[in-house]
Amino acid sequence: MENFSSTVMRKLGLGYEELRRINPDLVYISMSGMGHTGPRNGWVSYADTVSASGGLTGLTGWGPDDVVGVIYGHGDIVAGLQAALATVAALEHRSVTGRGQHVALSQLEAIAAHMGTSLLGGPKVTPAGNTHPSWSPQGVHRCLGADRWLAVSVRDDTEWAALCEVIGRPELATDERTLTAEARRHATDLVDAALGEWTRTLPADIAAEALQARGIPAGAVQDGRELVEHDPQLRARGFYVRKEHPVAGAFLHEGLPIRLTRTPGAIREAAPVLGADTDAVLREVAGFSAERVRELREAGVLR
Repeated sequence: MENFSSTVMRKLGLGYEELRRINPDLVYISMSGMGHTGPRNGWVSYADTVSASGGLTGLTGWGPDDVVGVIYGHGDIVAGLQAALATVAALEHRSVTGRGQHVALSQLEAIAAHMGTSLLGGPKVTPAGNTHPSWSPQGVHRCLGADRWLAVSVRDDTEWAALCEVIGRPELATDERTLTAEARRHATDLVDAALGEWTRTLPADIAAEALQARGIPAGAVQDGRELVEHDPQLRARGFYVRKEHPVAGAFLHEGLPIRLTRTPGAIREAAPVLGADTDAVLREVAGFSAERVRELREAGVLR
């Protein structure tokens, strides 16, 4: 598996065509930014540039004149998931036919496929901040405490009426200015002020529980530490697993997001340090003898 621009491995003499002559059943995964063909195949790309080229950045921000970049490597994550699926497919194909193949993935295409129905609106689809074309209110509201926020989405007028009861403003459910979602979108100052007055008096988790009890989508805005160390749902499900790392010490490892009833899987041990599994892979997968592994280490081939 390699993640260079399309020309790098060929220049090193390690491209797929060269390596398949050594190992015909090789499954070779390339994850270049633009793909291995086309006029831009040699472009150097990172997740941010791929997100921009693929249309994601153009939908992120408060409006068409205030676009902001995606602040984490979403392009890498999406492409990695596509590559994992492609690898499984290629290995399945090899197990049936005995033949390997080259998976030439384009991160640009992975992001473009990820954009889904957002592409159907053409130039009319522009950044819209936290708003929604048909739900109102939808957004984040400040809660009790320093930099504490609550995300809320009201999908229909029934949920709006329930929210009005929860926040102690039942009269707004029948107010002509807020009676429908379209009306509420034109009265955002009134709606946001009423909801914000209530959220500012409560911790975000408590406010979310109160709204969820009435079937209204809501959740506290969490940072990484809160997600890993305090989220009650993830803790109850045992998603983060405590393991002892040989360098970093004891810490919580991300668990498996997919759970199968017959083969559930588990985090067996901490993430390995560089080279920790080399001997096991050579012996158990490649079939090398212990003596051969020792000879390679003595010759400096393995470190």
